[in-house]
Amino acid sequence: MSALKSEAFYGAEFVRTEVLDGLQGGERAGTLMRLWLAGRSHEARYDVIAAEFGLDASLVRLVSALGGDPLDSDVQRFVFDLIKAVPTGAPIDNVVSDWMIWTWDHGFVSLRERLRGSEAEAPAQAIIDLIRTNRIDPVDAGLFRQARNAARRATAASPTLSSYGEVLQAMAWDSKRLPGVIQDVVSAWTQALRQESLRNSGWTEEMERELDALRTGIFDAAAAEVKAAGLTEREEMIRLLRKLEAEGWERSGKEALRDQNQSCRFVANAHIAQWVESARLALIEQVKAAG
Repeated sequence: MSALKSEAFYGAEFVRTEVLDGLQGGERAGTLMRLWLAGRSHEARYDVIAAEFGLDASLVRLVSALGGDPLDSDVQRFVFDLIKAVPTGAPIDNVVSDWMIWTWDHGFVSLRERLRGSEAEAPAQAIIDLIRTNRIDPVDAGLFRQARNAARRATAASPTLSSYGEVLQAMAWDSKRLPGVIQDVVSAWTQALRQESLRNSGWTEEMERELDALRTGIFDAAAAEVKAAGLTEREEMIRLLRKLEAEGWERSGKEALRDQNQSCRFVANAHIAQWVESARLALIEQVKAAG
């Protein structure tokens, strides 16, 4: 459950200062911040951070999910700006719900726009309505379950909608009672955006299966040759493996397929990066509004 339902930083400005100092290399807080930003930390660590600094447990997880490499200056700036934006003493237990509602209507990619006119639009709207209600009054778990099932039925048959159906199903939980679900929401979003971008770039599931089979076959053959060579130095083994893999791709005549995949994935990663940036900015605005 959320560590705090009333006052951010326990209403004490010195707690916020401790967090900001930690982001800039302070001792005790700094250790917690590194754990916070180091990807998907152990669940207990998120709860420690929430309890230590008077932050909502689901918000702590959302920040981590939208974060990334703790050594990345952009990631550090995002968390620093967010902590500065949280009004001391403000109620912040609805910020994550408000952020999910924001993804429905706004942002680099609007979920509503993706689903408009489809069979999934009504089940999606029902999930958003439950999230809005849950901000004020707890929603029965059975209603969330029914909403997940409806979203799954409405999107399962469509390759275009199924990935966004995963987003809807991830959202249809009580994030106050189960704060970890917000990480699944972000994961589902990035996967949906990746699949959409790959489709738009002309990359198909058949091409993906062919490439996977080629990669596996080429690597296994190269690894077997490296093993047979009896090398003991790691660097020599890596050099030989790379050489044999390059030769394997050349023999396969499928280098163009490999290169096309790399190009499509570069575009997809840029697509996701744009969404993450818009999602970070929106979260900062949501915490400002909490005051």
